[in-house]
Amino acid sequence: MEYILETIQPYLGIFPYFGLAVVIAFLLTPLIGYFAEKLGIVDLSATEAKSAEHVLLKKINKTIALRAGGLAVGFTFLILTLITVDLNKQIIAVIISVLILCIGGYIDDKKRTNQIQQLIPQVLAALIVIAAGISIDYIQNPFDTSVDLRSLVIPFNIGSAVYAFALPADILTLIWILLIIHGVNWIFGVNALGEGITFIAYLAIMFISVKLGNSVTATMAAIMAGSILGFVPFTIYPAKIISGTTGSNIYGFLIAVLSILGGVKVSIAVIVLLIPLLDMLWVMIGRINRYGVTNIFQTIRIVTRSDHTHLHHRLLKLGLTVPQVVIVETIGVGLCAVIAFATANLPKMTTISVVGVLILLFFLILSLLIRRGVKLNKKKQHLRNRSKDPIGGDDTPEGRYAY
Repeated sequence: MEYILETIQPYLGIFPYFGLAVVIAFLLTPLIGYFAEKLGIVDLSATEAKSAEHVLLKKINKTIALRAGGLAVGFTFLILTLITVDLNKQIIAVIISVLILCIGGYIDDKKRTNQIQQLIPQVLAALIVIAAGISIDYIQNPFDTSVDLRSLVIPFNIGSAVYAFALPADILTLIWILLIIHGVNWIFGVNALGEGITFIAYLAIMFISVKLGNSVTATMAAIMAGSILGFVPFTIYPAKIISGTTGSNIYGFLIAVLSILGGVKVSIAVIVLLIPLLDMLWVMIGRINRYGVTNIFQTIRIVTRSDHTHLHHRLLKLGLTVPQVVIVETIGVGLCAVIAFATANLPKMTTISVVGVLILLFFLILSLLIRRGVKLNKKKQHLRNRSKDPIGGDDTPEGRYAY
């Protein structure tokens, strides 16, 4: 019994931050919703978004919901981080970056900015934390030896603080942060799906950080997990308010940053978010095949383009309801999180093997879903053709029962 208590004590110590975040976010959300309604920050339903093709293509929700709900989560994170975490150069950089994402996300939620304008706050936030020293400094190969990525270091001063850019480490870090932001953004296709997946991701980072003895990252992850949980009751289908660009940017950004800051390992974050990342890869390959890519601008357009090829779209086409889609994908990510926690201290080769098996399973299941979807579409088309066939009889009450 004493061994069990000693084992779980570090995890229990982090939960007050989690609980406090739940309460604050739950209380803040209606307030954010009130101002969003007053300012007209709304997410149009599919039938009312016909003027914006890029919005219409990804619309699933049938009702109007308020946007910018992610501000409730972002403000909760900022308040509790300032109160509970010892501030240093890196933590201050994270706070400033989240503020920038709050502002940039609010502008997009309000005015619907274009793809390049959406990238500006994301890149700026990433560069700020990179300059503060949050970077992927090395990569471990399968034989558990590391490759140094800080070949060229460029230091500079802001006041008395010393900052630096290191190459190619910082370029890889920038790509990593933007990849996770967009990977997370793409899972916000149905109510509560993005929140459910990122909630699990933060729980995984929290537990793994405690396991590795990093209390700062564990606290910040607990605050984010609690904040999202406090917001979820308002965004369950049919949502009253959604996270919007504000939320999806913050959620993805902090997952990417905390996985570096806390020594959690990028590979662990990849395992936790394996389903969204593989879904992103699958969709990107499909878009490249359909539209082609000849320059960097077309790449940006393909990344930000909307369509109905995401995993949640495929599950909906199979006949699942929105709540069922959320449950299925969240359970899948939850299983990946358990695997990530179990393999946190294992050799790199073991982790790679686990990831390989999970990737094979994902594509196998996705292939089966596609085949099932094709069969259902053929069946529906056959039924439509039969209904149009005049030989099939009339549709009067008498005709229905005439043999």
